[in-house]
Amino acid sequence: KIITSTPPKQNKVHHMLVLRRHLITPLITRSTTTRPILNHTKTNKYNQKENYLSTMKFLTGLRLWCIPLILTTTIVSSSDAGFVSPSSSSSSHTNCEEQPSNTATATTCKESSANNNPTTTTTTLSATTTRGGGAETNNINDDLLKTTKADRYGVVHPIETNELIEHSISKFDDVVMNVIKDDVKVGLKKAQKICPDFVNSKEHKLMFLRCESFDVQPAAERYANYWNKRIELFGEQKACLPSLSLDDALKGDEAALNVGFAKLLDGTDDMGRALMWIDPANLDGSKYSHESMTRAMWYIIHAALESETAQQKGIVFLVYIGNDPPMSAFDRPLIKMISESVSYYIPLRAGAIHIFPTPLVFTVLLNIIKFVLGSRLRKMIQVSSGSNEKIMKKLDGLGVDGDLLPIEVGGKFKLDHDKWLMERRNAGK
Repeated sequence: KIITSTPPKQNKVHHMLVLRRHLITPLITRSTTTRPILNHTKTNKYNQKENYLSTMKFLTGLRLWCIPLILTTTIVSSSDAGFVSPSSSSSSHTNCEEQPSNTATATTCKESSANNNPTTTTTTLSATTTRGGGAETNNINDDLLKTTKADRYGVVHPIETNELIEHSISKFDDVVMNVIKDDVKVGLKKAQKICPDFVNSKEHKLMFLRCESFDVQPAAERYANYWNKRIELFGEQKACLPSLSLDDALKGDEAALNVGFAKLLDGTDDMGRALMWIDPANLDGSKYSHESMTRAMWYIIHAALESETAQQKGIVFLVYIGNDPPMSAFDRPLIKMISESVSYYIPLRAGAIHIFPTPLVFTVLLNIIKFVLGSRLRKMIQVSSGSNEKIMKKLDGLGVDGDLLPIEVGGKFKLDHDKWLMERRNAGK
């Protein structure tokens, strides 16, 4: 039965074709070898399978390269306080107006007539929100808040003075006490009872004001939301420690910290922004929980925010996808938790996001997506393809010194995350 399972006629044809291929065809002078007719069906099926696999590989690759962009746009788009539209960044304009952001903040800027300094603008920030049917307005005096001209990413930076800081903190306290609802301040009130000196310190509040470019209303809201989330993630006792240290607040999260998903590089860009290296290929959800990795990200970001300049100017995220991260690395629940923390809780200014290296076809697609997202994200999100030399040259033109980058992309910095963690642990951080 096994021998006769194939029709005899087919076996005969098969043998004839084999005879033709190996005996008759070599005797005939031809430019190409004749293929057996019987194999056409197999070849077509093989080609269909290959086309299917190629299509799926392309679609998977498209998702793979687009997910970092989606993540970073979520992070950047939540904070518009320091952004100036391209028309307003030109020194030839004497005034400009920016549309109200999600925080109902209207910004009007004009050139300062007091000092005739073309690199400085005077900005009025007002926050109007409805609370319980009423409206609360918190204005910063025109003469107090002055900002630099928009930088290469379209962001302006407040020029801090003692008068501005004192006035802003006074307004900040008023909003926290009288405007923010009690149900939003649950975590904040707990923290004020457990660690009042830390929570109510001037330095702590100033981080939130800097994050929102001294726009008092959103800064106060972020302050309240921050403590709700911090207590949720770390628990009351650990959350209320003066600092998130490895041996205390992060005890038990060693696995998430050691994978090296996010690493803080030495040095800054030419504007003083901290540099954070992100490598999604290092993610491995089998080693940690979502909450543990989120706590690890809080720790690393807070380490960057120990620098006052990083609080003022922000952080540059360098998203490296050259290690071919698998699709499993892009854990959507984890990405959501991290992006929400950066967008709504941690007092962080996202200075810029660089994604590299990307294949040329994906670079074109991502640039099209950036165009749809608007001028703010076009400036702040940079996608690079090509060789390491080409990428480093582009980064250097955007203020990131190539010597500060890891060796694997042609820089001079040796990534040693374990050493960095050990040094911080020895310092009690």
